[in-house]
Amino acid sequence: MKDNSFFFKLFFSVMTPVLLVSSCITEKKIIHSKACYALEIIPGTVKASENDEGVLKNDTVVIVYIRSKRNDLQWDSAVVNGQVYKVTSQIISSNRYEAGINAVTGKKELITAAEGDVLYQLQFQKIKDQKHTTILNEITLHFRYKEKRFKTILNKPVFLLQHASV
Repeated sequence: MKDNSFFFKLFFSVMTPVLLVSSCITEKKIIHSKACYALEIIPGTVKASENDEGVLKNDTVVIVYIRSKRNDLQWDSAVVNGQVYKVTSQIISSNRYEAGINAVTGKKELITAAEGDVLYQLQFQKIKDQKHTTILNEITLHFRYKEKRFKTILNKPVFLLQHASV
């Protein structure tokens, strides 16, 4: 009987790098660009406790825009500083969208997509009673395409000005 171990070793030594390289290339082909924003929500009417301390605290909302050629991406979760968030998504039908006003520069933050691209708007929702963080250093987004799992690292978010509420 012939020893086939040489052929197995040869096959795996050739195929492993090919599979790893194709996996890395695929993620970059799926997501063409990403933009991360944060908005601090300040409550209008604040319920006060007996010693006049506000009970409600400011909350930070993270909004992410993803440009892709694919309209069937499934967004699983986001991890912000080690805490897991549920991701809700919506496809924006316009090729140009105003995310808001940059809190530092005062300029409009415009998101654009080329013809044929899909523009996703993603928002993160806290899961149950986890602590909320306003420090947004590490943000990882987990998603699936054709049942294959991917993750992408987001840049530190740009803070936007809150619109005045009535």
